[in-house]
Formats: sequence, structure tokens, C-alpha cells
Amino acid sequence: EANKYYICCDNIGAKDISKTMVFEISAGNEVLTVKYSGLSYVYNILELYKNQPDGSTDKNLSNLAEAVYLYSVAADNYFVSEG
Repeated sequence: EANKYYICCDNIGAKDISKTMVFEISAGNEVLTVKYSGLSYVYNILELYKNQPDGSTDKNLSNLAEAVYLYSVAADNYFVSEG
């Protein structure tokens, strides 16, 4: 579909979930630069459901987003202590 782009980044390790990555997307003569991390997705999901009335959230998805956030925090703490 026009004006839509898809970025895929496979195999993100635990220590890299919170790492911001820079993607450059070329479209003709135009170059778009996007900064994104695994936590960007988590943030977007939690923000989407934050102000929704009860019953209109996907609890499984919001629980998954919270779990990924907590996993990222634990991984960051682990790898900082190892480093």
C-alpha cells in the first residue's frame, strides 16, 4: 500500500531490547530515518490501552507488553552487573 513501510529486525537479544536502532528507508530520492527499539513497540501498546475504558483492551497483548518491559529491565540490570 502507498506510503506504508515495514521494518523487520530479527533475533534481538535480551541485552538489546532497550537499545535504540537507526533504520534508513529509501523511497526514490527521499531517505527516511527512523529510530526504534523493542521497547518502542511496548510503549506504543501500553499507551494505546492506557486510557481505554474497561473491557476495550486486549489484556493478553497488554500483559505481554508489560512482561517484555520487565524482562528488558531485568536483562539490563543483569548485563550491567556482568559488564
